[in-house]
Amino acid sequence: MKPGDVVGGFELEQELSPSLFVAKQGAERVLVRLSHIGSDTAWIRMAVDEARIAMSFAHRHLRRVIEVGYADEHAIVVYEHVEGSRLLGMDMPRASAIAMTMQLCEGLHYLHVARDHSGRPLECVHGDISPGCIILDRAGKATLLDYATRLRASRPATAAEVRERFRYLSPEQAGGRPLDARSDQYSIASLLWDLTVGEPRLQSELTDYQMIEAIRGEAEAPSRRRPDFPRALEMVLMRALAVEPDARNRSIAVFAAALAGCTN
Repeated sequence: MKPGDVVGGFELEQELSPSLFVAKQGAERVLVRLSHIGSDTAWIRMAVDEARIAMSFAHRHLRRVIEVGYADEHAIVVYEHVEGSRLLGMDMPRASAIAMTMQLCEGLHYLHVARDHSGRPLECVHGDISPGCIILDRAGKATLLDYATRLRASRPATAAEVRERFRYLSPEQAGGRPLDARSDQYSIASLLWDLTVGEPRLQSELTDYQMIEAIRGEAEAPSRRRPDFPRALEMVLMRALAVEPDARNRSIAVFAAALAGCTN
């Protein structure tokens, strides 16, 4: 898909990534995430039903899902668009990166504790945190996309985008182990490491095997790259980046509270 194409009644206007577009339907502009899922009826039903669960979520740091559907072998998730919105870039002052991460932790905590209409925990895990799913508005407010798991697995991406998403996997993801909310804590801490150090923790020249081995091993301390890195922030990051989930904070809200002490 490319700007100028029409899918499911949406005219694609601006490409933010190979699967994310600013689109127009009538007079309304929206964000559209397209995921190629083919024509398997069971898969379509499962994926779209899961996306509809996301429509019930309402939090200021989750970009609101306003419609889901299927057309031309693509699942379509339609998000609210705010003029001036942009994907997260990696050039950000340290204080802004910490503040943005705390905002995202609010949205993730909301997901982690979400319950269905009967009060049963949904046990949501985002599982795909990377710059490509974070939107900033003009005021700097951050919101998350992509909290419909099965759709994420099939969304198109360039090789560079796949590598970007890959480097923020948790050790348990890299090892094919079950995930819980502590996986998201690791991933958001890994992203904050990159933003506050000013370069990727996992360099792009690593092979896939080397990157997996690095993810499954102990994380490098930021002060090894930046000797003047704040000690308090390093301690908070390193706990969230513990290889074993039990060694991390018990929740992403606790991680955010620890970050709040590093803002001065």
